[in-house]
Amino acid sequence: MVKKIQPTDLTQQEIDLVLEYREKQKERARQRKNRVHLLNIAKAYEEWLQDNSRGSSLSTFMDEFGFDGLNSADVFRLVEEIRRTCDHAERLCFTED
Repeated sequence: MVKKIQPTDLTQQEIDLVLEYREKQKERARQRKNRVHLLNIAKAYEEWLQDNSRGSSLSTFMDEFGFDGLNSADVFRLVEEIRRTCDHAERLCFTED
């Protein structure tokens, strides 16, 4: 039979390791959530640009598309990087026509 470990059986170093692990898990979850959120913003912005036949600029992103979040300029820069990557990907053939 395996003895159940009680919190009082742990050393401070072991407790610190558990707490550090939990913090890393929270950070990974936050990063995954942010990644998906950024991709959703990029997708919505690209669709908006195409639907409205607009060119991309920071002022268009903020004033016309209506992005009004924290770090708008940083988010715009990342969205533009995603859009540039998609431009390169368009040269690839994913399906047979």
